Amino acid sequence: MEAQPHRGAAYAMAPLSSGGHCASASVDGSACAWLAETGQVMYRVEHEEGLLAIAARDELLVTGGMDNAIHAWDLRSRSSVQKLEGHTDWVRGVGIHTHCIASGSKDRTVRLWDMRMGQETCQLEVDIETTSDVRSFDVSDSAVYAGLGGGVLACWSFGPLQG
Repeated sequence: MEAQPHRGAAYAMAPLSSGGHCASASVDGSACAWLAETGQVMYRVEHEEGLLAIAARDELLVTGGMDNAIHAWDLRSRSSVQKLEGHTDWVRGVGIHTHCIASGSKDRTVRLWDMRMGQETCQLEVDIETTSDVRSFDVSDSAVYAGLGGGVLACWSFGPLQG
């Protein structure tokens, strides 16, 4: 099955917990939740700038992109939940862990955000001189992982992330 829910290149995808659905983010500024079997778009949000990152957990969809912000969406109500601002360049990766959102940016930072407070709780800087920005990104229960320019990988370990 092939689908074409976007007008521009799809830069990121994430499976949705409601089996058989996927979410995708595009440089055209759209994020879509769609049925993987048929390609039917179930939900679409439009941004003014292109999107480069997407993550999903339960009924929460999180996007990041060229507006330097992280947007959280409730898939049940199809509405914006939160806009998190602080990055000074493109957001290239997002991840969700319970009430925590993690983001990685072209500004050479990884940031952790508490969704309940709507605030940044931690900022991690990439301090390797030969490295450029954050290119790829993932989060687990106890660590944040980033793929950086110049072939460098980074991991920041924590105790279990509290949600």
